[in-house]
This record gives sequence, C-alpha cells and structure tokens, in this order.
Amino acid sequence: QLWTAGGLSEYKMYLGITRVGSLSVADAESAQPSTSGRPVDDRVDSLISRIRPARHSEERRYRVAQYVSGIITRCFSADQEVQAFMFGSVPLKTYLPDGDIDLSVFQSSGNSLRDTWTTKLCSVLEDEQRDPYASFRVRDVQVIHAEVQR
Repeated sequence: QLWTAGGLSEYKMYLGITRVGSLSVADAESAQPSTSGRPVDDRVDSLISRIRPARHSEERRYRVAQYVSGIITRCFSADQEVQAFMFGSVPLKTYLPDGDIDLSVFQSSGNSLRDTWTTKLCSVLEDEQRDPYASFRVRDVQVIHAEVQR
C-alpha cells in the first residue's frame, strides 16, 4: 500500500529475481521505513542500484569496445583521421545481458573512404579472427549494407 488516508505509508516491494545474466540483482525486500523522509525515492534508488549492470560486465564491455576501436584506428592511416565512438545502451548502462555494443566510425571530411572502408576493415578483422593470440576472439565477420536516413 503506497497511500493511506494519513499520507505516505510504509510498503514492501518483492522481487523474486536473484540473477539475470550478468546483472547482479539481490532479493529486493524493502520493509524498513525511510530515514530520509522520501521513502519512494529511497526505494527506487535502492532498486536501481540492485539492477544496474555488474562492474565486471561493464568493464568487459568497455574493454571489448576499446579493443575494436583500436583495430579500427590501426586499420586506417593517421592522415585519414578515423575514430570510433560508442553509442547506445552500453554508455547509457541500459544494456541487456546479451546486448550488443554499438560503435560509430567517423572520419574527417577531407578524406573519403566511403567506397573502400568496409573492405579494408573486414580484411583487418578477418586477420584478427585468425590470430590465436588476440585479446578477444573475433568471429562471424560480415558486412551488412544499410543506409542511414537523415
């Protein structure tokens, strides 16, 4: 019960989940009254702290993103000024346990790699796929042709 005739009341919240993939979720039974005077805020903060990505999951995703960004940077010469940036659910920390890592690749406007970058990057990724000493295992390299609507 959240509201009574007398105002905000103590309530209990139950979650039967103890582990979801790489998200560490504790049993969230909140039965103690709030000490801050804002029980709903305290309980929401407590819930969020329990379902956010686990530190090891977050660190691994960032290491994978840095690894792939490094491959992209090494693939192109310095004068082509190519950079990769993460976007989407990983930097926002809203990813699901089996979610992907989104990277956007940008280059300076003076150099045009529009027709060649996919071939070049796929070649480098396939080389990395064959490297038994690579930091991460690369597999299933493929190009998906898509157009971005502006």
